[in-house]
Amino acid sequence: MEQAFPHAVIHEAFQACGHRCECTDPDCDHTSDAEGRCTQFLRLVGQGENAPNGWSVHRIDPDGPANISNCRILCTNCSKHAAAAT
Repeated sequence: MEQAFPHAVIHEAFQACGHRCECTDPDCDHTSDAEGRCTQFLRLVGQGENAPNGWSVHRIDPDGPANISNCRILCTNCSKHAAAAT
């Protein structure tokens, strides 16, 4: 069973992403900046919300640990794309 991310890891990851989605998948339909990163701004209280500023936590390596180096923050739209791709 996959271990959930601790609250402290989620908070650190949210701060580190600058309150922006971290998706850089070129196949995702997000609006991108010059580096290909999604431009969606996220609200801290939006975790788990199915809303434009909502977001969720994803593992970079599905079998990896629940730590900051294996954590990324994705907006609702990019989260759905990532789930469909797996």
